[in-house]
Amino acid sequence: MPWKLRRHGGSRCREGASMTSGEHDGGEHMSAGESSLRNSASRRMFLQEGAGAVLLTGVLAPLAAQAATVGDNMVWLPKAEVLSVAAGGTDAAFRDAIGEIAASAMDTYPDEFVAYLARFLLTYDTSCRQYYRDRVAKPRTEAADVFRGFAASVVFGLDRYTGAEGVRTLGDALAARYAFEPDNADAQRQLGLLFAMLPAPLQPLSLIETLSGVPARSPSEQGEVSAKGGGWDLGDVLRGGSGVQRQQVQALRATPTALLPSITPLRYDAETRGYKFATQGEGAAARAVLRAQAPSPRQTMPVKERRLLPPDFALFALCGALGCTVTHAGVIPLDVVKTRMQTAPAKYTALPQVLACASGETVLAQDRNSTELVVLDQYMVY
Repeated sequence: MPWKLRRHGGSRCREGASMTSGEHDGGEHMSAGESSLRNSASRRMFLQEGAGAVLLTGVLAPLAAQAATVGDNMVWLPKAEVLSVAAGGTDAAFRDAIGEIAASAMDTYPDEFVAYLARFLLTYDTSCRQYYRDRVAKPRTEAADVFRGFAASVVFGLDRYTGAEGVRTLGDALAARYAFEPDNADAQRQLGLLFAMLPAPLQPLSLIETLSGVPARSPSEQGEVSAKGGGWDLGDVLRGGSGVQRQQVQALRATPTALLPSITPLRYDAETRGYKFATQGEGAAARAVLRAQAPSPRQTMPVKERRLLPPDFALFALCGALGCTVTHAGVIPLDVVKTRMQTAPAKYTALPQVLACASGETVLAQDRNSTELVVLDQYMVY
């Protein structure tokens, strides 16, 4: 089946005809979002189950300059051109190349950043949200699998924005697209939380401050940042108050599209020269949940049991029969000896005596003779 790969010149994740296999301008194309992308223990195995399911959203750039634009915001990448870029020009080489792209992006962006960016797009981009709902509505589809596939596709678009300069470019593009729209009042604050999840050396500090609505910090400042620059008393809000933050961490775990409260405060750390969540306990818990949901090649996916076939059950039966035979051959004689020594301790004082007097070839011959006499007696004519 031909692959199709789509991406956007704008910010939409529109499904339409782009989610089906087919041809455009007489050539094969890669399909976006055809299968959910799952975790793998190694980078090379990343996306082995769905290497062609790439959904590049929002401001994330095309993967090749040769991409042909279709409609107002779709870009189709011909399969032949992608395979010519990948070494060897085969589907296997393409999967390997895709894995390297994902690994390169995740060297800059931690797992929690990728997962939260995916949540952000599903919340503030109407078409992306509709894409997610349509996929989840399909029979026998798990929401977590759909989210993981969507998040994995986001990784590919991040490949163009690696390093500190790439982070700043990505932040400016996301802010220009989402932060200042009238119907996205909280998007500005959410972007600030998103970029605070990056390592301190990569954080775009001025952008975080602008998105958080606070004035530029002084060199000695180590304060807290809250929504729209207002003051924030952690003692009243997060420590033993209504438990909003703790409840939100639970919501992150239960709902793939949930976000942290837009009022979640940040704290500037002068030592690391970066922003952190003001309450480290809840911040660490939120990061752990997001990290577990990210499609990272650095973590191990739980192994699913394969479907059992008739040969498997035949092996089970054979192993069971062999095990029972060995058990009976070893346990029953010992049980007989133990019983005789318990019922007649004066006669049988030691194991060798029991084996010599009450078992072995002599007793077996006696039992055989007795059996023959019984059989002959049954057929004897009187």
